Amino acid sequence: EKDKCMKIGMNEFISKPFSKNELFDGIEIFIKEKIEKMNIEENKLNEEEHEIKRVKALYDYEIMDTPPEKSIDALTKLAQIICDTPICCVSLLDETRAYNKSMQGTDVSGAPKYFVFCKETIKRYETMEVENAKEDTRFHDFPHVHNDPFVSYYCGMPLRTPSGYNIGTLCVIDLVPKKLNDNQKLALETLANQVIMQFEMRKLIKELDISNKKNIELSKIKDQFLSNVSHELRTPLNAINGFTEILQKH
Repeated sequence: EKDKCMKIGMNEFISKPFSKNELFDGIEIFIKEKIEKMNIEENKLNEEEHEIKRVKALYDYEIMDTPPEKSIDALTKLAQIICDTPICCVSLLDETRAYNKSMQGTDVSGAPKYFVFCKETIKRYETMEVENAKEDTRFHDFPHVHNDPFVSYYCGMPLRTPSGYNIGTLCVIDLVPKKLNDNQKLALETLANQVIMQFEMRKLIKELDISNKKNIELSKIKDQFLSNVSHELRTPLNAINGFTEILQKH
């Protein structure tokens, strides 16, 4: 029995004598810890699987590292004005980094994923607001919080795809502590939905373009096929006509 206990990690139960109740209590605690560990490992696997699907949803738009687009820039400019902040971005997050598809008030095109507020925002379904990053233990050690440009305020809304994956955020940033009102947050949410609609339209146009090119190619193949068939049909017909003319002469 001692060997069996050691194999399953219950060494602590054989190192000293236990009363019956202590033994049962110890076994119950041991089982709970094992179940908790299994749940943690299962959740980790689920999170990893979700992250793989989330990043795939982002890549399906084929929008990372693409040039600025006026339709997206117009939305970030509007969010910047409504929220009265010096900085606004559409930030897209893959496995390792955040890429700013559109920027107002900054020329920073991206950053490591670990050092951006948006990595927390994409875990949510609503706006995430940080009124004073210097006092928030999640972010106060970030380089851009305690160094230039000394970011203090952040509010971001997840960019949620129709399939349910948060591929990035529409976020506003300030260098002083502040708080958005309900109307400003609603505007940010509405504009975030518009960003996703722009991405969807972009994707659809590309798919239609590919489909049209395929149709044109299929049309060329069909025309070539009909031309070949016509030629093959004409050849024996010409031979028959020629043979008929010879018979008529004789």
